[in-house]
Order: sequence, then structure tokens, then C-alpha cells
Amino acid sequence: MRRFGPLLPALLLALTAATATAQNVALGKAVSYVGSFGVLRPASGWPPGVLAAAATVTDGTYLPEGSDWHMGTAWWDTGAPAAPPGDPAFNPYIQVDLGGVYSITGFKLQADDNDSYLFSYRLSALDPWTLYGYFGPTGGGGMRTRGPAGVALVASQIAVSAFGGDGWYAVSEMEAYGTRVVPEPASIALVATGLLGLGVASRRRRR
Repeated sequence: MRRFGPLLPALLLALTAATATAQNVALGKAVSYVGSFGVLRPASGWPPGVLAAAATVTDGTYLPEGSDWHMGTAWWDTGAPAAPPGDPAFNPYIQVDLGGVYSITGFKLQADDNDSYLFSYRLSALDPWTLYGYFGPTGGGGMRTRGPAGVALVASQIAVSAFGGDGWYAVSEMEAYGTRVVPEPASIALVATGLLGLGVASRRRRR
């Protein structure tokens, strides 16, 4: 089991409704599997599973509640190894590129029932991941939907990883509610002025 100690209760995502005007900004966005997906540990006792294509994680289609955890899902088997407390760079994890910067106000997830699933985010691909919070186990068996949960962050990429439970993890659908962040006119003007200044300085150096 991953050890997070007292950090986790403070990070638990509150189950509140997302902003009514926000849209699912993850819908149809690019998804990547980072790490080893679709591989069972030796002598796991489970029959061979069916790994879903990464794009299905944001296609807006949920499996029937209670569906088998590794049949047509994004599933992975880590054996629940230990990880440093507070480290958001878990391996494996599912990464979603939103294709722009968004103000995120809510998360929703369908995942295996007896594990905990972490949300991390970053402003750009050059930034480190920041751990935001997690959905805990639900019980009931198989794939179970959690959320929507209210959050407040700005990101262009989000990621889902897992810890605890039995070390067999699965996600079938994730949603991120939010709105596109549009730069203010003053900010655009400031950037344009800076670029113009760089151009002038470059021309002077060439002369």
C-alpha cells in the first residue's frame, strides 16, 4: 500500500456539485498511458484482461456500474508498492492534455471500487505535477462512479493515478468541468510589447 499518513484526509475531494455553467473540458481530449498498463502480476489469479484504448477514458461513455475492473477499462497492476508521501508523479498514471489552459471547477471519475484515485495537474508540460486530492474507495464491487467533486485549479494537463486497495487499478471514464482561460487584454498587450522590444533589440545587435 502507498503510505501517505495524515496527508490524505486533508486532500480528500469534497463531494459537491460542480459549477452549473462549466462544461466537461476533458471530453474527447488526448489521453496517454504513462507506465505499464494491461499487464497482470505473475500468479495474480485473474483471467487475462482487455485493455481499452486510451481515448475511451474521455469519450463520455460510462460502463454499467459494477462492471469487471479489467475488461474494457484503462487498467494496471502495480502490486501496491510504497511511494514517497506527497509525490504526485506516480507510475503508472493516466494523463489528459486539455489542449489549452482551463479553470477547473469539478472532477468526476468511474474507477474500480476498492481503491483510491488521485488527481494531479500542471499548468504546462514543462511544469511538475501538483497533487490536488483523491477519491477514496466506494465499495459495491467492480467499476463505480465517484463525484462530481468541486475543486479550484488552473491547468492544461491533468492526471489520474492510484494507491492503496489491492494494487489492481482501473479507470473507465473521467471528466473535468471548467471553462477556458482567456488572457486579459492587458496581459496580451504586455506580452506583445515584450516581444516587440525583443525584436527591436535583436535588430540593433545585428546592425
